[in-house]
Amino acid sequence: MAAYSHAPAAVEMERHVLRFMAGRLGLPATTEGAFTVGGAEANLTAVVVAMTRRFATYPRSGLSGLPGRPVLYASAESHLAWLKIAHMTGLGRDAVRLVPADAAHRMDTARAARDARVPDVVAGLQPFLLAGTAGTTAGGALDPLRELAALAREWNLHFHVDAAWAGAVALSDTLRPLLAGVELADSVTVDAHKWLSAPMGAGMFLTPHPAALSQSFHATTSYMPAESEDAPDPYATSVQWSRRFAGLKVFLALAVAGRHAYAAQLERDVRLGEVLARRLAEDGWSAHQRHPSCPSSA
Repeated sequence: MAAYSHAPAAVEMERHVLRFMAGRLGLPATTEGAFTVGGAEANLTAVVVAMTRRFATYPRSGLSGLPGRPVLYASAESHLAWLKIAHMTGLGRDAVRLVPADAAHRMDTARAARDARVPDVVAGLQPFLLAGTAGTTAGGALDPLRELAALAREWNLHFHVDAAWAGAVALSDTLRPLLAGVELADSVTVDAHKWLSAPMGAGMFLTPHPAALSQSFHATTSYMPAESEDAPDPYATSVQWSRRFAGLKVFLALAVAGRHAYAAQLERDVRLGEVLARRLAEDGWSAHQRHPSCPSSA
């Protein structure tokens, strides 16, 4: 799946799934993206696209052409693939600012502003990305996405939402409000091998900035066929060059079961969680803090 002309049906099926997910998340119709081997590759893509959007000299000169060291912000409860990504991209692990979480395990936005960004700006560093998490790995917490989107706009940062886990709830009209604010993102990660039950790997990267995506990964060479006018070549809009038809498993599952079947499963999973919470409470167990974004408490 490097070139559209070699696999037009495969590319169109993947684009169909990506457009469908973008629509359910409330992203603009201009949204483009790619299937990835998982959430980590999708988040890596987000960092590259964010750097490309933020720094005009980055595509050609790399880190050496920047006015200061770039830094990014994510919750301390986020998936720590951010550290590996910073290592791989040359940012260095110290460029990742892990903002403490509040009592509900969500990023503490006040501390993000006061304790993280302000000292970085004073020190001459270059903040470029703010990452919200929709469904933390350890507990499923949802960062305050609307608040983070507003901060990102105020600070002129790329706003990424790692919805690898909870992005699935966009398929349910009942649960979709839990993701309020995701539609304001500059990029989103969804991983179908989590709550959409697809085999690995089935990550998805989405962005309403297709020009930045193309600028990040575009390449031309004589041994590749001429670019198609029907759709971008996958190798020119993603980290990978040649790759497997990863989107097929998601396309077929949605085609056979349909969105409503997935919505029913997701809503039933939430009801089962509520039953578990109630029985734990009856047995004397109590949570330290109710999660304000969840439909029920534990």
